[in-house]
Amino acid sequence: MKLKDLLIGLVITQIGIHLFYLKNSLSYIWNTISNYSFHSLFDFTNIINQLIGIGFLFFAIAGVIRYFTTQNIYNRALKIFLINQAFSLLVFLPQRILFLFNRFGEDGTPWYQHLFFLLSIGTAIVAILVFSQQKVKVLPAPISRNTVRLLHHFIDRIYLFSSVLAAGSIFIGGHNFFGLDEIQMLIIGYGIIILMPMVYFIICEAGFQQTMGKVATGAYVRSSNGSKAGIGNIIGRSFCRMIPFEAFSYLTDPMSKWHDKFSGTDVFYKSNVVFGEDDSIMDHLVSDEDFS
Repeated sequence: MKLKDLLIGLVITQIGIHLFYLKNSLSYIWNTISNYSFHSLFDFTNIINQLIGIGFLFFAIAGVIRYFTTQNIYNRALKIFLINQAFSLLVFLPQRILFLFNRFGEDGTPWYQHLFFLLSIGTAIVAILVFSQQKVKVLPAPISRNTVRLLHHFIDRIYLFSSVLAAGSIFIGGHNFFGLDEIQMLIIGYGIIILMPMVYFIICEAGFQQTMGKVATGAYVRSSNGSKAGIGNIIGRSFCRMIPFEAFSYLTDPMSKWHDKFSGTDVFYKSNVVFGEDDSIMDHLVSDEDFS
């Protein structure tokens, strides 16, 4: 069995499980909202997380349908679902640890929660193996428009904000289990804020060659010469994002692009994207490395 077939099988299995419990999720959401049963920030964000999860379920369904109609496993809908799948494993890791120890809830953890967690891990691993090997044709000139790079930034930050909120609320919900005081909670909270974006960009750009923002525009992270970026370049690129005021380097004309420049990477359009006047280059660039 090919990895692509295994990945589609895992995604279809997850879709089936989600659909089986969809009625229960919708009932919980409706009852909580209609009865105003919000007792804490955890209750509120739990509702938001479930609504977001239902949204990503539709991306999964659309991605599988797209795969069977076009045989393109790298379609945007499926990639969006899988990026969220891989990153969410880290976001919800504290909750999953509590689940495994049967400390999250009075009745313990249902068996299917353990099964679904293991299935999610398998899906994320196979997805990274498949998408990290995607062969991409890009134009020889990197993206030169500030507006496109800023769009990437805003989409990624919106997604990250929702993820940080989810991770923080889950940790707060289970902090009594860890017995932490307010100072320790504050330190860990700042750690989440600082580390999660870095982890997000490493997972997305090393495993999928795109973040959520780049999937939206059809852009890919590559080495500055257009070949596939190495893991060292991606890690360096992610660390460079921590430089104070680094985001402002993309407002200059021409762009200074600090986290591109210092890591030897850049962002390119895929060759079949429609371009404006500044980016209309018809030649394709395909690295020999992509076909090795």
